[in-house]
Amino acid sequence: VAAEFLCTFFFIFTVCAVSLNDARMKVPVSLVTGGLTTALCATGLIYCFGGLSGAHFNPAVTVGAMIGGKINPIKGI
Repeated sequence: VAAEFLCTFFFIFTVCAVSLNDARMKVPVSLVTGGLTTALCATGLIYCFGGLSGAHFNPAVTVGAMIGGKINPIKGI
């Protein structure tokens, strides 16, 4: 549970920081930098926390894994 909280916190923090940085700049950088930053953050967090918790950043992924029988419903809740 702590790993999922940290993953979600770091992911949302990074995405919000990138969008805030783009909004503060006088000449915005291309959208590619925001996309690459988000993708690299997600990849790093999945590699770091994937073995601990499955790295389900989105609750819909957890629900889908419970329905598909990949994780125990008790662990999913």
